[in-house]
Amino acid sequence: MFKNKKAAGDAVSTLILFIAVVGISVGLVVSIKNYAFETQESLRFQNNVVNKQLKTSIDITNVYYNETGERVYIYLKNIGETTLISESFDLYIDESYIVEFNVTQAGNWSANVSLINIQDTVAFIASKALSSGSHQVKLVSGYGGTGTTEYFNT
Repeated sequence: MFKNKKAAGDAVSTLILFIAVVGISVGLVVSIKNYAFETQESLRFQNNVVNKQLKTSIDITNVYYNETGERVYIYLKNIGETTLISESFDLYIDESYIVEFNVTQAGNWSANVSLINIQDTVAFIASKALSSGSHQVKLVSGYGGTGTTEYFNT
């Protein structure tokens, strides 16, 4: 078939090398594309978090302690530019992390709230026995530690 077997061998080895180089190049391009896509998605996520942090602002307007029910009522107003998720808040009373609390519309204790709209005032209700004296309440939103602290007396 081939008169010059050496020339055919060179052509086959050149073809194999060419296919290997093309395969490696395609793999490299796909890897770089995936890396660029993942980097872009990561930057987009971080940008979204920072944007939410900048638009998040909260203020504790009042704290009331009901001694008979051993409940602390913390009134919080969303004064920022974004809607907040009530389940993403962390609540601390006297530097103790409170695991269980309810979030309701201020004045309507039966309506639980999952979203805190802009300019809404809600009540965080936590069960905790407090001694008489000075106490500290801290609420931290889920967006990068934006929070507020209030001191009150019982």
